[in-house]
Amino acid sequence: PENISSQPMFARLLRPLSSRTRPKLSDLPLLGTQRRHFSPGMGEDTILVYGGAGGLGRGIIEKFSSAGWRTLNVDVFENPEANYNLLVSQDMPWEESVKHISSDIYDQSLSPRVIVNAAGGWMGGTISDDNMFETVETMFQQNLYSAFGSGYLASHHLQYGGLFVLTGAQAVIMGESTSGMIAYGAAKSGVHHLVHSLSEDEGFTKKCNVIGILPNVIDTQANRKAMPDADHNEWTRPGIFANAILHWAVNGEECDQFPQLKHGHLYRFKTLVNGRSVADYIDEVETSYRYMPEASVHASQKS
Repeated sequence: PENISSQPMFARLLRPLSSRTRPKLSDLPLLGTQRRHFSPGMGEDTILVYGGAGGLGRGIIEKFSSAGWRTLNVDVFENPEANYNLLVSQDMPWEESVKHISSDIYDQSLSPRVIVNAAGGWMGGTISDDNMFETVETMFQQNLYSAFGSGYLASHHLQYGGLFVLTGAQAVIMGESTSGMIAYGAAKSGVHHLVHSLSEDEGFTKKCNVIGILPNVIDTQANRKAMPDADHNEWTRPGIFANAILHWAVNGEECDQFPQLKHGHLYRFKTLVNGRSVADYIDEVETSYRYMPEASVHASQKS
């Protein structure tokens, strides 16, 4: 499962970090709320990450920050690496919360070039479980509500020619049964359906590209804590997703390390281990290759 802040993504407050470490919002060149095509070098690029304080979200914000982008985090928790944090209120109804985020974005004249929904969570369970209702509600809030909420923000604030990214799950799209995690599977199926539906929505299609990223297991601290005996070398690092999203946002053309950006496509990420060699793939394209230290090889063999 992917690991992101495991709380419903309902936000209401835009709060910049301390001006000692981050510039004030008024000091930054704002993009404006008008929708327009964006060319490299036209001022400061902006990315909004829904769930930007979780394992995947932090990796995306770190990568885009290092590339010179202005970063906005929407989450329960503050991400100190982000330029700005739209902090989440769990006490407010979902619709009202998302619209408060939208209002804050308008008030600050922000117009992201990229919006990524990195929010989500995992819970197992079957239809007969006593806590099935709670599990369904939690999985839909964390995975599907966050996808619709970020989609609402994209429809109102994403620049023309921008990129909207949703996080799905490989286990769901591969046709395998999710009977042991039925609520999770249903929620992620809804995310995949949303990607396909938005890719055929005339208004949304004219505005931006929408894609899905499909992890297997993301290598985060929370996942390592939850599954300490697993072979972590077979998990995909957050930076792999971040590198791909940055490439698609800036270029989008096919190259040796990245497949071409295709509107409505669901990209499958996988990590394969062969001896000391570790290769990361996006669909069938090898995007990263490295060697493990000997200690990691021995640990993998024991697990």
